[in-house]
Amino acid sequence: MSTLGRYIIEVESGKIFSYATDSLRLMRPHGDKFYLARKFSAYWEWFTEETAIDELDICFIYSNESTTIEQIKNAAQKFPHSEISKWQMAELKEFFTKYRNEPLQENFHWDENLRQIIFDDGKIFKVDGLSDFILESEKFSEPPKKFKIKVYTPPDKPDKLDKSEKLKIEDEFLTPKKTLEAPELPSEFQEKISARDLQKYIDEQINGQCDKVSFKS
Repeated sequence: MSTLGRYIIEVESGKIFSYATDSLRLMRPHGDKFYLARKFSAYWEWFTEETAIDELDICFIYSNESTTIEQIKNAAQKFPHSEISKWQMAELKEFFTKYRNEPLQENFHWDENLRQIIFDDGKIFKVDGLSDFILESEKFSEPPKKFKIKVYTPPDKPDKLDKSEKLKIEDEFLTPKKTLEAPELPSEFQEKISARDLQKYIDEQINGQCDKVSFKS
């Protein structure tokens, strides 16, 4: 399996600064912080010996070094490199603010048309690769889903119901209930007791079930 090496190379004021993204460190050729840009051929010899990788993916950053950067890039074309150099904006923000030789704390944005990183304080850097270069912005995750809360709604009052529902309720409450009839007496008592005794018997039978049943002879 081939080894892919990702590096950020900045060319500034005739100097080449090299950064390994896996270790987030400034590489030091022969103990120095940089390599002179005019010695780019010697620089690539040192670079390939230092990195010992099978395939390169390089992000070049520069400001006013257009001619020099083209020479450096052309000299590196002989090395195996990615067909598409894809980088994340977050990687470059980390580079500029944390492990660049001279960190920059200002915010910046990427101008796709001009292929430039533009800082809030006016600094401008061009960005390129050994092949087709793509700089992707951060991908924001979807906001968490909101939970739906069900609110209890009491049943509508009768005055809010439709006509059929009102009639149903009125029928339920206004229909007269069945009149409680006096219980039928056993046959042996029907001819042998007085009206007074019969009334007493009825009262005992319906005690607690209704208000009162009046027996009339």
